[in-house]
Amino acid sequence: MIGVQNMKILIIEDDVMDSTDLIMKLENLKVKEKKLVMSFDDGIAEIDGASYDLVFIDVFLDGQEKGSEVAKYLSSKSIPFIVMTKFADISFFDDIKNYNPLAYFQKPVDPLALRYRLESLCKQMNDKKSDFIFHRTGTDYRRFEKATINYVQGEGNYVSVYTDDERILLRQSLKSFLSTLDSSLFVQIHRKWAVRLSKVDAYNSEENIILIGDLRFPVGRTFQSGLIKRLRS
Repeated sequence: MIGVQNMKILIIEDDVMDSTDLIMKLENLKVKEKKLVMSFDDGIAEIDGASYDLVFIDVFLDGQEKGSEVAKYLSSKSIPFIVMTKFADISFFDDIKNYNPLAYFQKPVDPLALRYRLESLCKQMNDKKSDFIFHRTGTDYRRFEKATINYVQGEGNYVSVYTDDERILLRQSLKSFLSTLDSSLFVQIHRKWAVRLSKVDAYNSEENIILIGDLRFPVGRTFQSGLIKRLRS
């Protein structure tokens, strides 16, 4: 079971007082693994170089409004994140909400709201460890194993899940469905597609496509570098 105390958390915050305040509140929740970086570039490098359960982002980094860039990058990698700011800027909120932050906190972060969000995230992480999914067929619910999933296609509020034997349609967004899978086994390659890494036969960098048997899958530009790193690891 994953608990708040054994979450791995990254903080991207360039204000010393605000970062100290957040770290103290995380320590009060007994979070053991937390790392602070204080610039946009260091934040991106850390996201690329390590695996985190949650990232906290300050809206303003390096004296600029860089939070939305980090949020976009985290969203493309399906990493949960919380946005923090001292200012109630509705235009920025309207922009960043498109990347589905776990929360949007005004600093200093409220300790009870922080605890609630972390505990909620832990529950989601524990739920996705289940090895199977139930889906509705008419009036019945049928179970299928996650181990049988080869690739997934998202289309709005629906996903098509493909196994060796069938296509299963679920009423769920691609991002939401991927959060229930083991991220070490799957990789998102396009805003509409995610594949099981072990099923990938080849990656054609000229055409920017993934090959699985006779099937060809497009690779989106924002997912290309992440895919190459996963293939090399």
